[in-house]
Amino acid sequence: MLKLWGYTSSAACKLCGVAQCTLHHLLVNCKFAREQGRYLWRHDSALQHIEQTLEDLIPHFNSRKPTVFAEVARRDFHANFVRAGEKQKRPTPTKAKRGLLEFANDWKLLVDYDHKKITFPPIIVASAQRPDVVLWSSRSRTVILLELTCPAEEGITAAQIRKESRYHELINEINETKTWKAHLLTVEVGARGLVASTTYRIFRVLGLTAPQAKSLVKALSEIVVRCSYAIYLAHGLTMRTTSLPDFLETQSQLPRFQISSPSVTTEFVACTTSLTPQICPRSNFQV
Repeated sequence: MLKLWGYTSSAACKLCGVAQCTLHHLLVNCKFAREQGRYLWRHDSALQHIEQTLEDLIPHFNSRKPTVFAEVARRDFHANFVRAGEKQKRPTPTKAKRGLLEFANDWKLLVDYDHKKITFPPIIVASAQRPDVVLWSSRSRTVILLELTCPAEEGITAAQIRKESRYHELINEINETKTWKAHLLTVEVGARGLVASTTYRIFRVLGLTAPQAKSLVKALSEIVVRCSYAIYLAHGLTMRTTSLPDFLETQSQLPRFQISSPSVTTEFVACTTSLTPQICPRSNFQV
């Protein structure tokens, strides 16, 4: 498009050399950007915000008495039971939505990053797979796997199917133990900020309140959009220097990122940090 408008002399990608460099290619499909870790940086920025939310949420559930499913079922039965010859005098109250985290108070959390790899809890099952987030409770024998993807908007459904297929065997293996119950939750946030319609419901299933889930969805959208904007601005930078700490120390006049991923290059960071603080990604990688 830039070539069509006369802003550039070539339509080829400056990073990988593909003949037709579209916005889709820049944001999700450039081989150079993928190998350099730019897409991983965007993914981890959103993932760290999810981690911070869960770290704030889990102590709340771990400090309270867990909901017992049998008691919930008994209360619901008595509330809706009508004896023979009687009529229900008032409408059945709306049932409160109960999240998965409400049924235990010993939840543990693991979050996987490329620079900080996790080992799937052997107490559940031996596996080499590393979901983005693993939540488990030994008391309720429940394990929750959460997978985050930042695909192109037109590929959100395909990304969900791909993740479900990837962890299908692991979920079956866990459930076949007859000891643990596994749940797979996939979260998709488009590279241009569109959040999948299922994402809000997934956070509600976990146990977030409606305002908390809405706020998290909005924050994830903004983080991914800001990261994608930085990736777009850096599409002409091809050098591969990796001395991030030394470089950032010399750039005292620029906004600073707390960058955890060593795969992102100095030149890429220089581009993103030269932006104003208002358009830098909000996460642990933030200014």
